[in-house]
Amino acid sequence: MNQLILDLTSGNTKVVEIPDPVLRSGGIIVKNYSSVISLGTEKMLIEFAKKNLIGKAKDRPDLLKAFLDKAKRDGYLLAFKQAQKRLEKYFPVGYSSSGIVVAVADDVDEFKIGDRVACAGAEYAWHAEKIFVPKNMAAKVPKDVTFNEAAFTTLGSIALNGVRCVEPEIGEVVTVIGLGLIGLLTVQIAKSAGCKVIGIDVDERKIRVAKELGIDLAILRNSQNSQEILEFTNGVGSDSVIITAASSDNDSIELAGKIARNRGKVAIVGSIKLDIPREEFYKKELSVKIPSSYGPGRYDRKYEELGYDYPVGFVRWTISRNMETVLNLMNVGKIKIGEIITKKISLEEAPQIYNEINNSSDLAIGTVIEYKTENRQDSAIKLKDSRPTKNKINCVIIGAGIFTTSTLLPTLHNINDISVNCISTLNGINSRSVADKYKIPNIFSDYKEMIKEKSVDLVFITTRNSSHAQITLDALENNKNVFVEKPLAVTYEQLKEIENKWKDSDKTVMVGFNRRHAPFTREIKRTFKNRTSPMIAHYRINAEKIPKDHWVYDKSEGGGRIISEACHFIDYISYVTNSKIIQVYAASIDKTATEDRLDNFSIIINYEDGSLGTITYTSKGSKKSSKERVEFFSDEKTAVIDNFQSLRIFSNKKDIAKRSYFSQNKGHENEIEYMITNLKNGNRMADEFELSLNSSKATIAALESLKKGMPIQV
Repeated sequence: MNQLILDLTSGNTKVVEIPDPVLRSGGIIVKNYSSVISLGTEKMLIEFAKKNLIGKAKDRPDLLKAFLDKAKRDGYLLAFKQAQKRLEKYFPVGYSSSGIVVAVADDVDEFKIGDRVACAGAEYAWHAEKIFVPKNMAAKVPKDVTFNEAAFTTLGSIALNGVRCVEPEIGEVVTVIGLGLIGLLTVQIAKSAGCKVIGIDVDERKIRVAKELGIDLAILRNSQNSQEILEFTNGVGSDSVIITAASSDNDSIELAGKIARNRGKVAIVGSIKLDIPREEFYKKELSVKIPSSYGPGRYDRKYEELGYDYPVGFVRWTISRNMETVLNLMNVGKIKIGEIITKKISLEEAPQIYNEINNSSDLAIGTVIEYKTENRQDSAIKLKDSRPTKNKINCVIIGAGIFTTSTLLPTLHNINDISVNCISTLNGINSRSVADKYKIPNIFSDYKEMIKEKSVDLVFITTRNSSHAQITLDALENNKNVFVEKPLAVTYEQLKEIENKWKDSDKTVMVGFNRRHAPFTREIKRTFKNRTSPMIAHYRINAEKIPKDHWVYDKSEGGGRIISEACHFIDYISYVTNSKIIQVYAASIDKTATEDRLDNFSIIINYEDGSLGTITYTSKGSKKSSKERVEFFSDEKTAVIDNFQSLRIFSNKKDIAKRSYFSQNKGHENEIEYMITNLKNGNRMADEFELSLNSSKATIAALESLKKGMPIQV
């Protein structure tokens, strides 16, 4: 299928061919018939993409701060590489579309194949021939509403949510500042609520459109606006002001303060400078609200991604209910779209619209992309002719997150003995972006089709935690070697299945416990190679806080930070001690606060040879401190690694001190090279995998121990 994308490095848009989206739990696949280019919102995105790194940093100081924090903790080289890779990709554009349902997940009852639907979300409702949409981000379209009209539903929901924020009453005066696409929809919704509506804009053409839509007063922005509105309202002022303009200056918010009545309300829908003039707002005791996009549920992962709805008795108007309301207003003629549509184009013509976004002299309000109606299936895309390379390990990659783009692919690109032939991701744009950059010839939407290829020798798995075990099993079932990012699995049952499948095969399974292969680790292994006494080890992790709704905390996807991250540290101590874990005990600092319980814990590990390991994991520390520090003690020797940037070894002989000044080296490249070498030599690396199994079992046992408050045998 075809999709419109934005290249974040150049700021250019283009149409690319990608595989069809994959049907996932909780959602539907929609064949788009129409989508809307929202010039205001998408213009800002284009302008951001066209700026250089310094310009991007000025625009997004929050991202710059995150970069600097990471650089201080992990080294500037690693931070720069990851920031660069995030920008070196294709970005989907569009967030409001309509079409027909062509596939429905088994757990979705709200829709059926053939339903006409409107779709919402910058993460879903793209300018593409087909899209995947979670059920709460779609609404059924009444039969008398056209696809072109329904494509405006998301934008209408933004306007509706802005109107709801000012809680207008019949007969009140609502002033809309900015008569672009959202503004003109806001005018019609406020009129349908029984309000008198005033509109202000700098473009006379948009004022004419507003008058055609029945606005009560439409005026050009000038110094007389305050007086004009006072005269229209008999000296009272506007009961509420809704700002739908997009501007970098402070004019809109200053004007709102002047024209609003005492104790009036101001809703800020557009992207404007927010230097609120205190005197005006203070004297009038004005209320200011910033509505969250389409309505309650926006940016709530449980609502959007997982399909949990809010009870109507507690939250009357959610995203989907707002969408339904907008569609009903269209159906009864209260919202008219015909006057707002200024251009209809094909998907192939869309890049030209974006390229001329700042130069066109035409009145541009609502541009609709109309799609071809044929329904072709594209689960795999061949970008160029390719054949398996003889005398090389032919591999495929499943997943294209930041680890894949910033670490795995650059490493594989520099290894002559390996050939990357295919990539598969849930998001076809990510696949195409990576494939274009690294000249990968084939992209798939369904990894199961990809790993059936006889030419595939090795499968790299870099997806979310919950999928690791099943993909590993599928790869072994298809007689493929496997590299799977940690964790190997999230349950004992999954581990047992993998262990049995591995034993029945002759293939290699390597888990991405990269710290084993760090250069400093080799020094430590040499230091304690012939130790005669048990080892004491302590690993301290000063972790960053992540949002509470992050997928890592989701039991069905991440399993929590013990499963996601502590597995690394458990395995590392095990690798250095070179002994089997027999028991773990975990405890948190607070058994009542979820955040503390999941992010702040200690794990005590008992080993078969009498060694003892402890892990302290906390998100309560200062970012100025290093993220990781690990210490080993045995035979009157001490080894200390700080953030994998410095190593100190103390002994009765010569002390050792080493440091990397520019970046960490956690062993990622060494790890991949080690695997490739062993695969070529026919070494299955059984001992390493047995250790990974033991570490993985101990990780799951640690989570069980934290829940039960007692030691768990491994």
